[in-house]
Amino acid sequence: MALLMINVYSFAQNYTWLNGAITYTFPAAITIIYIAYLYKKESFNFGKLETIYLLTLNIITPLFAENIGFAFVTGNIIILTHRILKQRKFSPVFLIFAIVSVTSLGFMLTNPGLSLENSKVAFYSLSLFNKIKTNIPEFIHYVFTNNPLLLIFMLMPINYLLYVKTENYVYSRLMLVLFNLIPLFSIICNFDLIIPVNINLLISKYDGMFLIEKWYFIFYWILFIGLFIYSVADIIPKGRKRDYSLLITIISMVSVISLLLAPTWSCSMVILFVFGIISASCITITELKVKVIPWVTISIVVLLVIYYLAIMTVTFYIHKTRENYIKEQLDSEDKLIYVKANPFYLNWEYNPTCNSANMQHFKKYYNIPEDTIIEVKYLGILGKIEQGVKNDDVYHDKNICR
Repeated sequence: MALLMINVYSFAQNYTWLNGAITYTFPAAITIIYIAYLYKKESFNFGKLETIYLLTLNIITPLFAENIGFAFVTGNIIILTHRILKQRKFSPVFLIFAIVSVTSLGFMLTNPGLSLENSKVAFYSLSLFNKIKTNIPEFIHYVFTNNPLLLIFMLMPINYLLYVKTENYVYSRLMLVLFNLIPLFSIICNFDLIIPVNINLLISKYDGMFLIEKWYFIFYWILFIGLFIYSVADIIPKGRKRDYSLLITIISMVSVISLLLAPTWSCSMVILFVFGIISASCITITELKVKVIPWVTISIVVLLVIYYLAIMTVTFYIHKTRENYIKEQLDSEDKLIYVKANPFYLNWEYNPTCNSANMQHFKKYYNIPEDTIIEVKYLGILGKIEQGVKNDDVYHDKNICR
């Protein structure tokens, strides 16, 4: 249920966009499944086929994305260290897995093509401190405020922990309320992220001094993630389940902390954090003995599936009518091509933008001449709604691309 309720941009970039799915979603899912598989093994004795399978995962997984590669390798190192120091057990095969994953990540990071691309980015000329300082608002936005559902999941064990630990204090309830104000304000301000259409045509987003993405809120979010890790360690009984839940939480954090040195951010890049924190939260919430009614959760999942299928069906209809409309205009040799817009955000960059690469690909796909002007426009009932809520002349100019 949680996996279907991620924000619409994450859904578009990680589920329906081929590039995002292969580059980020695929290795993120492999990492979580890999950790879960190792959790189920009582001993680290591996059969031949099992060794080949796991060795292959350790070769390919770090090659997809730098931040997920860092997280995957960190998980291997933590497991290896924990088994040697805490459990007094050593597995030569798993040591090979760890070495192979480190080597694979090193190969990926020293790739000449990657270095050539990075050398063109002015961001890399900044000092370490300035890189991190520049990325703090991006970190808060993509990791926390961009994921309202995730905040709700994390708040459940955190609030339980704070309630139990402070119940004997006079102002415990007040402290609990004050602590929840920032995430609740964030959830309210970013409610539009779970709506598949642009409701900002009707409602302007808050952009004042209390905007949660401001750099000075980083101190609160450090406390927030610290309390979440503490709640996982405190609520789950001591044992392998707690160790692996903490491991998933830590590697999830590694996957986003490493992005503080990256020049660009996107929802697709933080998907391992989303998957990992959902997993750790669900395990922790289970330990709270929260009563889950099966028919309710199953009904919600069914409704979500129907909801997404309905949106994709409408999108397919728009796609076919868009193709026919473009063909009609091309046959008429029009120099201005109107492109029927899709109001739903569940397909990444489905509506062409003035970004040169995006527009170039769009024109090539539809065999539109380079000198043709493109205008993305809502037609029919959607066009009437748009005109009723927004100044059409201003919006008209923003959607014309040459």
